[in-house]
Amino acid sequence: MIRPVGGSRRGRGLAQWFRELPPTTRAYVVCCTAMTLLCGLELVSPYSVVLVRPALTQLQLWRLLTNLLWLGPLNLGTLLHFVLLITYSSKMEVWMASTAPVPDRAASQFPYFMAVSMALLNGAGLLLSQPLMSRAVVPMLLFVYCRTRPREIMNFLFGSLCVFIIFISIGRPPLPDQCAVANHFFTVPFLLSTCRRR
Repeated sequence: MIRPVGGSRRGRGLAQWFRELPPTTRAYVVCCTAMTLLCGLELVSPYSVVLVRPALTQLQLWRLLTNLLWLGPLNLGTLLHFVLLITYSSKMEVWMASTAPVPDRAASQFPYFMAVSMALLNGAGLLLSQPLMSRAVVPMLLFVYCRTRPREIMNFLFGSLCVFIIFISIGRPPLPDQCAVANHFFTVPFLLSTCRRR
């Protein structure tokens, strides 16, 4: 059973809060943290994890995954992305599990959604020669969340209405964000057709 994540963390430890994260969100955050730290500490070269066509022709297929895990240099923008990633990935995972038309398949809804979304983002990255699509994951989650919950008040960005939050840009080229927004046209119809809206 996937439980909602929210409320005050006062009186409970960080380990307990981490264990209460939905499983797919927890696994993805761990992988992103590990990859971002490895590249930030220069234990792994960022050039070995980004998505470039010549490397794929040499069967360096790990880049299809690692370019979605490295969130960039260790700075405030990356920290903000982690906050948004944990917040809205958790909410999306809980919402999709609670609205799944087949209860027995509730736990597989969000992993399937993420797999399809990341495949589409990788395709856009290769088509548009964008080597790093990890920064498009958070705008994609935000935009899809806003489209599926159009009147919900955001807990971040000063309580702005969900309907007015489309994507964010933090000192980087906007193309990955545009790819994330375009991705919603493939994923939102699937969500609305397979999940019961509240």
